[in-house]
Amino acid sequence: MDIDSYLARIGYSGPNTATLTTLHALHALHPAAIAFENLDVLLKRPIRLGVEPLVTKLVQHGRGGYCYEQNTLFQAVLQAMGFSVGSIAARVQWRYPEGSLTPRSHMVLRIHLSDRDYIADVGFGLYTLTAPLRLEAGI
Repeated sequence: MDIDSYLARIGYSGPNTATLTTLHALHALHPAAIAFENLDVLLKRPIRLGVEPLVTKLVQHGRGGYCYEQNTLFQAVLQAMGFSVGSIAARVQWRYPEGSLTPRSHMVLRIHLSDRDYIADVGFGLYTLTAPLRLEAGI
């Protein structure tokens, strides 16, 4: 994983440390620099979710991607920086009637940091989060 090229792509120049401050900065910059895009899906082009094809597409070629591409790349970057991170299959509830059971068609990340868990999602288009959310009931 070429972290330096990724960091240059999103405009980050801070420390490469697994801290909440770094996570917040990366999470804000990623969706501001790498657009949500699903053109390859619409054009029936193959989607390659390996880290190297994603670096080529999103970092080197300056393209965007959809949730699996964006969050897979973000996960690889975070792991390379020392974060404890895994992926979660998620249900999109936006624009569905309350109580609807939607398919798990979305990808989000779960980051464990300083005895707390956070949800990160840099690939939800117009409604992408701009910061990680602490995963704690009632807040």
